[in-house]
Parts: sequence; structure tokens; C-alpha cells
Amino acid sequence: AVVSTQSTWKAVVSTQSTWEAVVSTQSTWEAVVSTQSTWEAVVSTQSTWVVVCTHHKSGKKTKDLPSKHAQAEFVAHMLKFEVGDDIPIIFATDLNTAPGTEAYRAFHETNQKVGPRVLSAYAEANGGNEVPYTTSKWRKGGPQLDKLGKTTQTIDFIFYTEKDWDVRRTLSIPPRETLEPLLMPGWRYPSDHFALVADIELKPDSLNAAPSKV
Repeated sequence: AVVSTQSTWKAVVSTQSTWEAVVSTQSTWEAVVSTQSTWEAVVSTQSTWVVVCTHHKSGKKTKDLPSKHAQAEFVAHMLKFEVGDDIPIIFATDLNTAPGTEAYRAFHETNQKVGPRVLSAYAEANGGNEVPYTTSKWRKGGPQLDKLGKTTQTIDFIFYTEKDWDVRRTLSIPPRETLEPLLMPGWRYPSDHFALVADIELKPDSLNAAPSKV
């Protein structure tokens, strides 16, 4: 356990279990971060919501597809059975799979079946259409020979529970003509993925709802 006696926070780290807790002693929030199940709970004095962040398996080989399908279904079930229906959820993810793929359909169909129903912030803010790409990179070397070459695709998403949030706006993705000749990463965009940012607002009915669990 690590405890600050001078600042306004305490950090408690378990060396045997799979969680870390960061607790604010003076402000109105607490964050609980699981190192294996990839969820965070944010608790305020007025409302509670959960932010889930995941990074999924990459690859397009036939041998990769069953794992990607299973991960997509798993995370959809996780939103339901680890969090539940009565807590607002923001789900930010590198799915490593594009809309229209089997893995994406597995996530979408499972979510629609078991709930709570989530929507894509970028699709909702752009007339139902995802952005044309969230990554555009040119891998020229490395041990993963099957991944060499240019890859431009939409594989990053911000989802939110439809009943709890309204999306107001999203950060635009730079047009392709602004990318450097070697694509991403580069001096202009130093990551191989663009940052996704969404301005979403908690609906009044969800703002004051009291959750049954966190």
C-alpha cells in the first residue's frame, strides 16, 4: 500500500489480487481499476458510471478469427454481467476489427441480445456512419511478416449505453491528404492510431439514478 500524507489522494495496490484502487480523499470521485478484467468504476457524489477500456487481438489470418470472435462476444457479455443494466457505461475500445467483419457482428449482435444496448459515438454524431479510418499505417519491418504493408481501417470506437447518454460532438479525424508519406506514426501524428474524443452528456434520468452495484 502506498499512501500520500501531503496530497489529496491515496493509492492502494494489491500484490496478490488483480486490482488497484485510487481514492480521492477531498474531491468527489473514486476510481477502481482492474488490471485483468479491464474496467474502471467512477463514483461521484451525484451519480455513478463505468468506463470500460479494452484492446483486442489483431490479425486477419484464419487462425486469428475464432479468438477475435470469442473476445468480441466476451466483452459484450462483460458489459451485461460484470456491470449490469442500471449503471451508465462508456466503452472505449481498440476492437482490432472493422464494421462488417464477423467479430464486429459478434459484438454487436450479442450486445443487442443481452444488453445494455450501446451505440457508437462517432456513428451517432455522423449520421449513422463511422469515420473512414482510425488508423493508417505502413509497417515496413518486424517479425510479424503477415502484417507488413499499408493498413487503413476503422477499428477504434467509443460506445455508450443508449438509455444513459447523449452524444453532442466528436473530434474529427484528419483527412488523408494531411498524412505524411510514410503514414502513421510520424512527426505530425506520432501514434499509429488517431485519438478518438467524444463529448457525451449524461441524461437527467441517469444522472440521479442509484445503482445496485459497482
